[in-house]
Amino acid sequence: MVLEYIAYILYSPYLMYLQYNNKTPQEIYKLLEGRILGRQAFNGIISIVTPYSSSIHPNVECFEKKECKCSIEDRRYLRNPFNSIHALALSNLGELTSGLIMMEYLKKTEQRGIMSELTSKYYKKRGEK
Repeated sequence: MVLEYIAYILYSPYLMYLQYNNKTPQEIYKLLEGRILGRQAFNGIISIVTPYSSSIHPNVECFEKKECKCSIEDRRYLRNPFNSIHALALSNLGELTSGLIMMEYLKKTEQRGIMSELTSKYYKKRGEK
């Protein structure tokens, strides 16, 4: 997490320039992806721009035109009393992932949108035998 903020500070002038030139999130990701600490800088941007999602420390692994993959590390504070990842942490990750794709689409089509519904379905954890 500290590495993400260091990377963000190092790249902040570059990021301000990209934002000033009205680059989409995917374009920013693609420009940072090949640079040293570029992915960490993008994850730092996500953590700063979306403080609610930063609580799970998401990692954007892939951000293509029609595909986005995000992950979270298994951390103690993300677990529930049943020793599995908390349902709302997974919903939060799903919301972030779908939100990145939606922002990309809306920015390219020059539209605005408001997410009106997000559903998650969870099943009973099966016991080990």
